[in-house]
Amino acid sequence: MLNKTFEFPAKLYTDANSKIYVVKYGIAHQMENQNSGGNFFLVDKGSYDYVLWGKDSLNYIIRDKIEEQEYFFEDIPPALIYEITKEQKSFKNITLTKALTQFRGRQYVIWFDANEKAKNGPWKFSNMPGLAYEIYDAEERFRWELIDKKTIPNIPTIAPPKEGVIPYTEYPKLKYAVSPILQQDMERRGIKNFKQPRNHLEIVFEWEE
Repeated sequence: MLNKTFEFPAKLYTDANSKIYVVKYGIAHQMENQNSGGNFFLVDKGSYDYVLWGKDSLNYIIRDKIEEQEYFFEDIPPALIYEITKEQKSFKNITLTKALTQFRGRQYVIWFDANEKAKNGPWKFSNMPGLAYEIYDAEERFRWELIDKKTIPNIPTIAPPKEGVIPYTEYPKLKYAVSPILQQDMERRGIKNFKQPRNHLEIVFEWEE
């Protein structure tokens, strides 16, 4: 298994009522000349933009790609509950406070600036107690870091679609689906009820509980 960390540039646009979160996925330049023990890895070098539109922190429209197929989802996630700790640290003369939360199967640590007027964070981290500077999960498989921030006149006009949006309850069925070929292979080996391991950001969904 390739033991390497991949970094994906992301931008968060936010105002008092809405947010747009864009991630540029693609590992073409990060995989150049990578090998391990003489074994070369064939990887998907394609790229695409993951886009999340949020309005009043109530629901999200998400553009994502699964198995080379583009989908638009509507997600109405449960509200995040933050446990604010007394632990603090300094970063570039800014006092950051540590908070804890959990979301869809993962525990997260959040370092935020409680004095910042823009109280928001990347991805689905909303109703934040401040501006998030660093977020990572308990296993440190996923991490977000605020590199730069600035004020702009207006949020870019990246409009979400008005048609073809499906409920987010379909997401785990598509993301963790077992292909017919894989299912047949498992059955030939005598393995029944095979399920794909859940190793992405969201691994437990509230409607499954």
